[in-house]
Amino acid sequence: MKNVRVFFKKDFECRYISHLDLVRIITRAIQRSELNIWHTQGYNSRIYLTFSLPLSLGIRSDCENFDIRLTDDAFDISDIPDMLNPFLPHGVKILSVSLPKYPYSQIDSALYQFKISSDDISNLELYSLLSRFIKKPEILVEKKTKRGMRTIDIAPSITEIKIEDFNDNDEDVVFSANLPAGSAENINPFLLINAISDFCNAEIYADITRKNIMMQGGAKFE
Repeated sequence: MKNVRVFFKKDFECRYISHLDLVRIITRAIQRSELNIWHTQGYNSRIYLTFSLPLSLGIRSDCENFDIRLTDDAFDISDIPDMLNPFLPHGVKILSVSLPKYPYSQIDSALYQFKISSDDISNLELYSLLSRFIKKPEILVEKKTKRGMRTIDIAPSITEIKIEDFNDNDEDVVFSANLPAGSAENINPFLLINAISDFCNAEIYADITRKNIMMQGGAKFE
């Protein structure tokens, strides 16, 4: 038996599929593909399928992944995308397959791209306000914890935040941010959008894409 890591994209309408429904979609595709997958032992046997970092509802991603375990060590894993993609909905696409290099516990952060706009202020105003916002030494947000809602400062946890090229004709203001992700600390990207909305005193619309999952030090998770 050998473990295999499958990387896939989640986009279009499928970004609104919950993680639980995504698991069902992937499971059904695996069953229809007739891959020789190892099943867990016990009374309720099921396909061995684990995901590294569940994605929040409404967010796109170019770097999602899950692990499966094959019972045939000689199987050519490069065939997996062609076996699974025909059974997946538009918006979920297998990109590549490899043998796992690192355990999920090594995940430290995720890089997100944000495309934001507002009906309340112009994009030029939004760009100007965002330029001031990212220089703030403190970013206070309300976050739900095991002890209830509490105010936390997320600024120290954001290792990088920068605005990409912008001009008056752009439909959106585009910026990227590297946020904590994984078992130790996790910041939902929408918390950052809420903080920007409060700072701008305007309702902000955001199209968010997870571009990369990284380990401590910035190395790509593979």
